[in-house]
Amino acid sequence: MNRLFIKTIVFMFLLFTASVVTASNIYIYSNADIFDGKVFVEDIASIEDSNTDTVKKIQETVIPKSLIKNGYLDAQVLANYLKELGYNVRIFGNSVKINMITAKASADIANPIRDITSRIDIDEILVRVGAPVRVVLNKNQIQIGITGRALRSGRSGDDIPVRVRDKIIYCKVVGTNLVEKE
Repeated sequence: MNRLFIKTIVFMFLLFTASVVTASNIYIYSNADIFDGKVFVEDIASIEDSNTDTVKKIQETVIPKSLIKNGYLDAQVLANYLKELGYNVRIFGNSVKINMITAKASADIANPIRDITSRIDIDEILVRVGAPVRVVLNKNQIQIGITGRALRSGRSGDDIPVRVRDKIIYCKVVGTNLVEKE
């Protein structure tokens, strides 16, 4: 009876400590397009943790540019940096290619023109599968632009699935690598 009691206590202790010190899982993308100067963890990875506050804090963590070497952020470098900040993390993936897109280079897609479709050949494929796309969200006269990845090729007017961070949304193709969600 004593042995069973001790085994039960040990098992409960191990079970309790395992649940207390769980690591946040970070799944880094193979590449990420960054349209402004700061690189946040949420731009380069999806994060899983049972604690939503921890997920939010990790997502909002700014990655110093000194950690990015030749356009790549190594998974181990990211893990070490997050551990220095006090996060217990497990990284899945090797590295992420970070494409810094300047305001000048993204001017055409950052400021979409409504009548752009009148200058486009209807049969021309404007978005190719796997390509980074600028997603313009329109709601109540407010326009927000974010980056996504096309999951299907599309022509002007086509509705295609686009991955934005860890969600898939359907958007209308309105220009070259430009889609719109209303």
